Amino acid sequence: MKQKASSQFCSKPWFRFLIVLLLSSSASWAAPNAFDGTIDTDWSKAGNWDLELPGTSAGNTAIVQNQRTVDLTTDFAGVNSFDATIRDGSTLNISADLSNVGFLRAGNNDGHFGTINHSTGTVSASSGIIVGEPTGTATADSNYNHTGGTVNTAGIDIRQKGKLNISNNASFNLGSGGNSSIRSGGEVRLNGGTLTINKDSENVTVDGDGLLLINSGTFTSQGTDPGDLLTMHNDVRVVDGTVNLAGQNYFGGEFRVVGDAATIQIDRLNSSATVTTDFVFEMDSDGISAITNTNWMSLEYTTITVDATAYTGGAGTFTLFDTNNLAQISDGSLSVIGLANGLTGQIIQDENNDIVTLRIVPEPGQAALLLGCIAVGFVLLLRRLKPGH
Repeated sequence: MKQKASSQFCSKPWFRFLIVLLLSSSASWAAPNAFDGTIDTDWSKAGNWDLELPGTSAGNTAIVQNQRTVDLTTDFAGVNSFDATIRDGSTLNISADLSNVGFLRAGNNDGHFGTINHSTGTVSASSGIIVGEPTGTATADSNYNHTGGTVNTAGIDIRQKGKLNISNNASFNLGSGGNSSIRSGGEVRLNGGTLTINKDSENVTVDGDGLLLINSGTFTSQGTDPGDLLTMHNDVRVVDGTVNLAGQNYFGGEFRVVGDAATIQIDRLNSSATVTTDFVFEMDSDGISAITNTNWMSLEYTTITVDATAYTGGAGTFTLFDTNNLAQISDGSLSVIGLANGLTGQIIQDENNDIVTLRIVPEPGQAALLLGCIAVGFVLLLRRLKPGH
C-alpha cells in the first residue's frame, strides 16, 4: 500500500518538472567546461570549448587539461564571473587582459600540475590565484610565470610544488580582504618586477611554512598607518633588491638576509609571544645588509644569528638593525657562527643609540700573540739602537 502511494506521488507532473529543473540547475551551476581545441589553441573561440565560452553561464569552471596548450591573445572578460583551472600538464599563455575571473588555478587538485605564462596584459582574479596542489604527489611543479603585465587579486594560495615566479617588469598586486598562504613546499620567487601587498583597507595575513625568496626587484606594501598590519608566517629570504614595507609588520618564520646587496626598510618591525621571528644574517665575503626603519622596532620575541662562514675580511663592526627607536631588545638567543682566521664575533644591542651591531675582533689568544710579537719586535729594536750593538 505504501509502495503504491509513493508511485502515485512520483508520477505527479509537477514532481517530474521539479526533478528536471534541479538537474538542469545543477548542471548549469557546477558543470566543467573543458577546452577541447577543436579549432585551434585560441581561448577566445567558442568552438574550442565543450560547452561555451567561459563565463557565458554562471558557475561553469573553465578547465584546460590533457596536456593542452591554450593561448589568450585578445582581451577576454566573462559575461559572468568564472573559475579557471589549468591541470594535467597543460599550459595557458596570457598576453592580453583576462578579467571577471574568480579563482585562477594552476594544478589545484591532488597530483595535478599546470603552467600559466603571463607576459603582458592585466589579469584580475577576484577570489585568488592558486598554484600547486595539496599532497605533493604531482610529478612536476606547477608554475605561474609572471614576466610582464599586471596581476590584481585578493589572495594567493601557493601549495606544494607550486611556484609563483615574478620577474622583469611584472607587477603583482595582492589586495586586502583575501586569505593568503605560502604552504610548505611552495615558493614565491621575486626575480625582478614588483610584489605589492595592499593592507590599507584591511590587515593582511600570509599563512604557511613556504618561502618568499627575493633575489631582485621590489617587495613593498601600501598602508602607512600603524594599524595597517602585515603578518607573514612563512619564511623570507632576501638576497638582493629592495624591501620597503610600511605600516606595522610581523614575521612568524625565519627571516634570512643573505649578503650585502639588498636594501631593507621595514617600518614598525614587531614581534609577539605568538608571532616570533628567527633572524639570520648570512654574511658574504665582506659584509651584510642591515634592516632599517625610521619608526620603531620591537625585537623582544626574536632570535638573532649571524652566519659568517663566507666572510673573508678582518676585524670590523657591521650594522644589523638600525632604527629611530629600539623599543625592545631581543630576549632570545644571540649567536655568531662560522668565523675563521682567528676571529670571533659578538652581537651588541645598544638601546641608547637604537642600533644592533655585529662586532668582529681577533680571538683573545690571537690578540695576545699579536701583542707578544709587537713587544718582542720593540725589544729587538731597542737593542739595535743601543750603543755597541
